Amino acid sequence: MKRWNCGRICSIAAVAICLGVWYTVWKGDITDKFDSMLHPTTPLLWRLDIRTNEPTKKISYKSYNHTNILKLSKIKRTEGYLVYDCSHRWQGSCGGWSDRLSGIFSTYILAILTNRKFLINFDNPCLLQDYFELHDWIYNETILRNKTSENYHLKDDSGRKIMNILTSATSVQPIKNFFTAEVSFVRINWDMTPEFRKFLHVEKYVPWITELHYADISHYVLNLFLRPKPFLTKTVDSVLKSKQTKTSFCAHARIGRSSTLPNDNVRTKAEDVHVILDFIKSIDKRKHDLFLATDSDNLQRQFTANYSNNFLLKVPGRITHIDQTKTGDICDGFQRQLLDFLLLSKCDKLVVCESGFSIMAAYLRDISDGLYCWTRRSVVPCSRYTIHDFFPKPLIGPPR
Repeated sequence: MKRWNCGRICSIAAVAICLGVWYTVWKGDITDKFDSMLHPTTPLLWRLDIRTNEPTKKISYKSYNHTNILKLSKIKRTEGYLVYDCSHRWQGSCGGWSDRLSGIFSTYILAILTNRKFLINFDNPCLLQDYFELHDWIYNETILRNKTSENYHLKDDSGRKIMNILTSATSVQPIKNFFTAEVSFVRINWDMTPEFRKFLHVEKYVPWITELHYADISHYVLNLFLRPKPFLTKTVDSVLKSKQTKTSFCAHARIGRSSTLPNDNVRTKAEDVHVILDFIKSIDKRKHDLFLATDSDNLQRQFTANYSNNFLLKVPGRITHIDQTKTGDICDGFQRQLLDFLLLSKCDKLVVCESGFSIMAAYLRDISDGLYCWTRRSVVPCSRYTIHDFFPKPLIGPPR
């Protein structure tokens, strides 16, 4: 019988075994990585490079409960500029704070669809970049040199012009044709997410808008554009550090027309305001620091007087409306609104009223519980994802 040469055969077998083990490990590692992409334990979101508007690296947001990796389209903005404009360069209303945030978001998505560079021109009532780190989002008038420009007023019902195009177009060309000037200044106050979602092939340009809830879209966009300057962060932190208890309990009451804002529309009737105040009375004030954000000086004084013996959180500045108040230290009032907004987004417990201001603050919160919604009969628990069940009337978009 012929004897086998064990040395050579054994060497080949050993190499084969090693290759098999290596392949198994490699395949397992790749499978794990692939599985982690499809089913990540920590939801991931692409962060934009502020110079190119393109994704750079992934960061996690605790408030996202989605299993898909969110990718932004890598489109170079080469076909001019689309500028969200709330400035004094042309007259007209911009709306309140939530109106402007919705306008920034909608203009940003339109810039992606039209292959344009997105910028923000915001100095009404004060420069937005004095309060937030806008970096390369800031409009500079030098870009107008040797370029055509035009103002596009798409606020309120005028916004339906572009909304109708979005829901009927079969390509991006009609949207591009709508903005004819090289530098197009857009003033809009609606969140057009429903129209963006209905746009044919939107997934090629903004895939995440087809998957995310309003709350998560707003959370993402607010974090993208609203990075507070250190002095704002420091002020909010100092207010929270002044807490005497472990839990901050905050509420927003949007009154509308009052002695503070005599030209505003009536938002909450006087007889309905007590619902929020009665709910505050019901909580254990030995365990909560209280904060009320409101557009009424009288209500603020009443609240302070009623709870002067309790733990109160206070924000400096006077109460104004950024689209209505034209006298006095306007920037002081603007800063007060920003501080109110940022503080509401940090509160452990928050009562939201029928206002885009507090709804946006609720969207910005990283806290998943402790949210309550006001109704005319009571204040009841809700979440970032059920707010619109309580306020079906469009607050950040036109009636559809």
